[in-house]
Amino acid sequence: MKEPEENKMFSLRLKPKLIARINKLSGELGVSKTNIARSYLQLSEYVLVEPSSDLTTFTKMSLSIFPTEILKELLDSQDEKKQISIGDKLGTIINNNFQIMGLQNLEEKRKLIHGLNWIKFTPVQLLIDEELDSKSNESKKIEKQFWGIPKDTWPILVIHAMLFRLTYNQKYTSNWNLELLKDFLSETEKKQKDFTKNPKKYSIYNKKKDFILKFANEIGCHKENFEPQFIYYYFDVLRIE
Repeated sequence: MKEPEENKMFSLRLKPKLIARINKLSGELGVSKTNIARSYLQLSEYVLVEPSSDLTTFTKMSLSIFPTEILKELLDSQDEKKQISIGDKLGTIINNNFQIMGLQNLEEKRKLIHGLNWIKFTPVQLLIDEELDSKSNESKKIEKQFWGIPKDTWPILVIHAMLFRLTYNQKYTSNWNLELLKDFLSETEKKQKDFTKNPKKYSIYNKKKDFILKFANEIGCHKENFEPQFIYYYFDVLRIE
């Protein structure tokens, strides 16, 4: 039986200068030459390396290597409207490449973002208050696992706008109000649920109803995202089941 094309072995001829470079990297990193070659080939899961050495996305959008520290500084310097726009564009890039690559779900989109080295997701645990009895307001702590996003990467608004685009394929358009959101997230679980069911009961939040509902309920934002002792952002859409 003829061997499938994808299972056939192939070989490459490398110039002595490139071989010397691989040998040097192998010694410096303490890994085999095979692992080094495999690591570089794994980049093909996330980007295209053209024969001209140009880096592109799968939709042929040009890429450049950029220090992450400088990128964060640039993002932090933008106003809220611009941060939403940037986050939406990043999410659109992922969605477009998602379709070309034939991926299937949000988890695969997360892996693509991780592979592009935009955000390094880390599995983290968070204790969450869960209502037991609406009459007594007694609750217990339940441990849930998330793909945490380090707070020292991008501003939360950039990340949220990107996640909104990834999840709903829509641009996040509601007006941002950080202090109002932090105040809402400090409320009990019961009050948050009451507001969701009948926003008119809470006039202070009702003025920003669309913003509160989109941020706190659809994407799932937690008060820990605004407390300095927590070093990761948590979003319900990144829950690990």
